[in-house]
Amino acid sequence: MWKKAPFKNKANKPYLETHHIIWLSEGGRGDTIDNTVALCPNCHKKMHVLGREDELKNLKLLIKEYLNKSMLCTQKIAQ
Repeated sequence: MWKKAPFKNKANKPYLETHHIIWLSEGGRGDTIDNTVALCPNCHKKMHVLGREDELKNLKLLIKEYLNKSMLCTQKIAQ
């Protein structure tokens, strides 16, 4: 995970899709920063078609690590 987008759109921007970590159909909180992540189209489809619990846990762990690093950077800047 955390690779570059596989292709660019017509505006030459990386193409990614928004994935709800806890699906809206399963009570997800909607389009909030803590319930969405950008995935490449293949990974996004894979999450929905296969719905593997181990990959969902891994995704949640990676997001938590990313957010923790972001918080540390923010704290260092504020000092």
